[in-house]
Amino acid sequence: MLREVQEQFKVGLRWQANAVLAMQEASEQYLVETFDLTKQAAFHARRQTIFPKDMKLVQTVRGSIQGQRNQGENY
Repeated sequence: MLREVQEQFKVGLRWQANAVLAMQEASEQYLVETFDLTKQAAFHARRQTIFPKDMKLVQTVRGSIQGQRNQGENY
């Protein structure tokens, strides 16, 4: 999948095995953290089942936090 996405930007690049593994680990960590935060959002709402609205909340909060980080870098 990494190569498919990369080819949308530039064709013919090659990836080292370590780079592919690093991208895989980073992707897995992001997904695990996202689902953990989604589970916490559902728990906070006194539910045991996660819903799409929980995932959207996590993405919204993450987006605002990343936006704050980016703004802070400009100063």
